[in-house]
Amino acid sequence: MFSFPLLQWLDLSSNKFVGFIPDGGFNVTEVLNGGGSQGTPSESVLPPQLFVSASVDTVSGQLDLRYDLQATTGIDLSGNELRGEIPEGLVAMKGLEYLNLSCNYLAGQIPAGLGGMGRLHTLDFSHNGLSGEVPPGIAAMAELEVLNLSYNSLSGPLPTMKFPGALAGNPGICSGEGCSENARTPEGKMEGSNRRGWLGGWHGENGWVSLGAFCISTMTSFYVSLATLLCSSKARNFVFRPVRVEY
Repeated sequence: MFSFPLLQWLDLSSNKFVGFIPDGGFNVTEVLNGGGSQGTPSESVLPPQLFVSASVDTVSGQLDLRYDLQATTGIDLSGNELRGEIPEGLVAMKGLEYLNLSCNYLAGQIPAGLGGMGRLHTLDFSHNGLSGEVPPGIAAMAELEVLNLSYNSLSGPLPTMKFPGALAGNPGICSGEGCSENARTPEGKMEGSNRRGWLGGWHGENGWVSLGAFCISTMTSFYVSLATLLCSSKARNFVFRPVRVEY
């Protein structure tokens, strides 16, 4: 158990911590919650302290955190083996400016309250197993400068945002008129395709046309190659030339 007075940065990245990010124990002040009003809290009214208590089970590597957060600046838990969902209490810290949970095994959806983190400058949830749609509130975060949600299992329409590469590696993301109900459930489409087997891609009216074109092109290539072999003496000599064995 440790106490860190005046701490403004918590970096536990690149370890082997396992388990879940705790959702309890967040003692966030009313000031960080905006004082019941809308908008971004002013720096002049933010309390100057942050207390964090942490305990680590040396046998299992389990991380246990207890927060008394009053003026935190950044939290980095990247590069560990954390599982479960992103807790709502973590995104309730309105004074957070940097949040990095990348390269873990986090699952579930991105909390909708993330859009209310008005002071956030950098957000990295990449290389996890997050699913569902991207909260539309992220596009309205005026202070956000760096966003990385790549290589998850996110789906649905692409929110209007200023970070075009932030959703790379999410095959379920669509944009514009290309979005449909099927695009919102890529997991179901993939599961159905796996059940059909290797012929699953040929089903449907367009699929049978593609299969026929494939067969015709294969047979045509075979007969052209055979005719070339029979009619060309150079081709026959090249294919059937004797092999000399040197001793």
